[in-house]
Amino acid sequence: MKIELEKILTTIVFLIIVVGLIFLQIDTVMKFSAAMLVLIYWELEDILRKLD
Repeated sequence: MKIELEKILTTIVFLIIVVGLIFLQIDTVMKFSAAMLVLIYWELEDILRKLD
């Protein structure tokens, strides 16, 4: 019974760590995407200003 409980706890801790890492990755990707969108927006605005 004790071994089973340890296995379950280890699995839970492992899952928490994996989910945490995945969320960190998503957060980084989101920030990167937002930065890219801002840069693209600035470039487009610059092009439109030159066309005017």
